[in-house]
Amino acid sequence: MYCLISFTCECEECGNEFDGVFWRLVPEDETSPLADVMSDGMVGLAHMVDARNALKKLQSQLRDHRWTGLSSGGISSNVSYGTPTGHACPHCGARQSWDPVPEPVKPKESGGGLMGCSVLVCAGAGSLLGCVLLTWEPFELPGGIISWLFVGIIIGVIVGIMIGRLMNQSDDAEARASYPDRLAAYERDVAAYNAYQESVAARQRRNEPVPDIENYCFAPNIIFAKDFNKHRKGYCTSCGRKLEGYAPKGSKQLGRAAANCCPWCGAPLPAGIRMKIGSE
Repeated sequence: MYCLISFTCECEECGNEFDGVFWRLVPEDETSPLADVMSDGMVGLAHMVDARNALKKLQSQLRDHRWTGLSSGGISSNVSYGTPTGHACPHCGARQSWDPVPEPVKPKESGGGLMGCSVLVCAGAGSLLGCVLLTWEPFELPGGIISWLFVGIIIGVIVGIMIGRLMNQSDDAEARASYPDRLAAYERDVAAYNAYQESVAARQRRNEPVPDIENYCFAPNIIFAKDFNKHRKGYCTSCGRKLEGYAPKGSKQLGRAAANCCPWCGAPLPAGIRMKIGSE
């Protein structure tokens, strides 16, 4: 689930106004070991708390004008305009200065880096081995448990180095095979990054987005800005119009509402939405 807040902005390049959304990913409680023993009601309450916390964090960042921190948030938080997950003005394609392009990092030709992890894991396993040897005691060592733990850790480190070397050899082979493709992608990213920097430097104006901080919604995915209202409480999930207003007696709109359909487009409303019909 995503928490989203809409915004409008004037393009720094072409001057046309466009809209978009800032978003933050709501964490999933199903990944917690406690989720298996929680009732549906408890899980639902936990989801609600997580959603509210995500909303508060997003609103706080927007109030403080921390645009850059949001746009560089990766898969946990970001901004999109033009298209879902897009970063381009829908009128001219320009990426805004408050939404900077991350600087590319040159890929490494070889893999490696697995030795340390292997040694740490095997050293931990070696300490357990030391405890087992202590209970077995094939021969006595001065220092008791400390000496046996030390022996187990030394054995674990040696085994970890051997395993780490084998893993690094395999990782290096894969890295070298994919290096030309990764290098070509890096060079394309560098060209795009330099073009963006030149574009920003040549602009005569600097604009900022204007978020509607209280105008938020929750959606299962990142959405088009034009579909924002379809996910807001009290709005039609089909046409996005607000489910309130006045309709004359005997009108088509009133008949639709009585059948629990959207009075404006006639689409059936989800079971969780009930229309209220009253007098003027």
